[in-house]
Amino acid sequence: MITLEICCYEAECALIAEKCGADRIELCSSPAEGGLMPSYGCLKQTKDTIKIPVHPIVRPR
Repeated sequence: MITLEICCYEAECALIAEKCGADRIELCSSPAEGGLMPSYGCLKQTKDTIKIPVHPIVRPR
């Protein structure tokens, strides 16, 4: 089975991805910098908003 993972930068995007059939979310911040680790607040808000798994990217710069 194929797993659909969508890269999102905020909780609203993750909610839309979940409603459109995503299986899990890769959560990032700072799209202009190529994606960085999201803040704790962004991660918590996203996890509280959706039911599918959320995987935060871990990429400090």
